[in-house]
Amino acid sequence: MVFSPEHPLVDKITAPDNKAAVTEYKAQAARQTEIQRAAVKGEKTGVHGRVCHQPLLIRNAFRF
Repeated sequence: MVFSPEHPLVDKITAPDNKAAVTEYKAQAARQTEIQRAAVKGEKTGVHGRVCHQPLLIRNAFRF
């Protein structure tokens, strides 16, 4: 699952050991314009906030 940096659940579900990276990413995203963030040709970025277990795949999957 992917969340936008400003989604209200981001702070609630981010693992404690990933808080610093997520906080920095949120600050970086806040400095960009809406056009920059929505650019189709631009490189997509993100950070991992939490690892979840996907029972149907029976393995851990990185998701944010």
